[in-house]
Amino acid sequence: MMRNQYDLIIVGGGIGGCSLALTIAGEGVRVLVLETENRFRDRVRGEWLAPWGVSEAKRLGIYDTLLAAGAHELRYIVGGAGELRDLTETTTCHEPSLAFYHPAIQEAMVREAVAAGIDVQRGVKAQICPEHGSPQVRVSTGDNVNIYTAKMIVGADGRNALSRQAAGFAVQREPDHLEVAGVLFANLSAPEEMMQTWRASWEDADTGVFALLFPQGGKRVRAYISSPIASQFGLSGKSAISTFIELFQKAGAPAAYFAGAKPIGPLACYRGTHAWVAHPYKHGVALIGDAAATTDPTHGQGISLTLRDVRVLRDQLVSHNNWDEAGHAYATEHDHYHDIVHTYESWVKRLWYTIGPEATARRQKVLAAWEDDPSRTLDIVMSGPNEPLSEETRQRFFAEI
Repeated sequence: MMRNQYDLIIVGGGIGGCSLALTIAGEGVRVLVLETENRFRDRVRGEWLAPWGVSEAKRLGIYDTLLAAGAHELRYIVGGAGELRDLTETTTCHEPSLAFYHPAIQEAMVREAVAAGIDVQRGVKAQICPEHGSPQVRVSTGDNVNIYTAKMIVGADGRNALSRQAAGFAVQREPDHLEVAGVLFANLSAPEEMMQTWRASWEDADTGVFALLFPQGGKRVRAYISSPIASQFGLSGKSAISTFIELFQKAGAPAAYFAGAKPIGPLACYRGTHAWVAHPYKHGVALIGDAAATTDPTHGQGISLTLRDVRVLRDQLVSHNNWDEAGHAYATEHDHYHDIVHTYESWVKRLWYTIGPEATARRQKVLAAWEDDPSRTLDIVMSGPNEPLSEETRQRFFAEI
């Protein structure tokens, strides 16, 4: 058994973990990255970066790496009514959004970290041991076991984070209300410079569908359908592909888009559960990305939030000599912007994803008010969680005042 000392140990070598390693190693910090997977695979989720996330990527210095790995800029978004929005002109950050194949970006980030001289170990099992005073990680590879210590350990190992459990963080969860199904298509004939969305009726569980297309370039398109759990569409596996396409067309997508399309990845369905840790730092262990907060995937905020976590934690570590103070400062700031996203998602859920006469009347009232006064709407998804949400903001959103 060997013991080794680092400044920072990152459990999880995906986009968040490697982004943090790259940006903090440039400050002279000795970093170890531990990743379970020897080969990343298609997990369907996490393939869109909002314009405000693009801004974060540029601030971290990883944007060119994303583009070189095949990320595809989407300047426009088109809704079901056909309205075209130029994101570079209408967001506060004046950036496009970005679509990409997640495993390709993960591999590119690992390569970049290795090329930068960062110690990256793959195919290992890492277990945080917080009870020994100084944070430690027990790393197993077959019969070999090493103990690594650090000033801080960062859990960046995703929504099912073992690091979170080992460090004793309590997870809060909202009740499930949505299912999200996704699949990657080749030869799908949608315009490649824009993401598109369609929303079918939400007046009952059988017809409520939110459909989204994210072109990744070269006619590769990631498609998603969000629906109430009560719909029980069963959109998983090869046998459900035809139903998936039918629902897209019922929502309003042109049939011609899918005429020659072929699935080139799994069709998988997962719950749109919002789960989070309050104040994701204690005893020398910080959580970032999905390990800290898993948001409703319908809004596509996960990767953008991850990159903000990385940037905020990096900034706090660089500006504090006491890393325990830095960890708490990061967690406080994380809670602020996460709470904005969480609150906004709860408002959207109430507006769009409830059914019945009262819900229908509320939607009609709100949409009419928004048409008369677009400032009532909120651009958090595209422009970011930058401003606190007040009671007056909520009342204006729901056309109560």
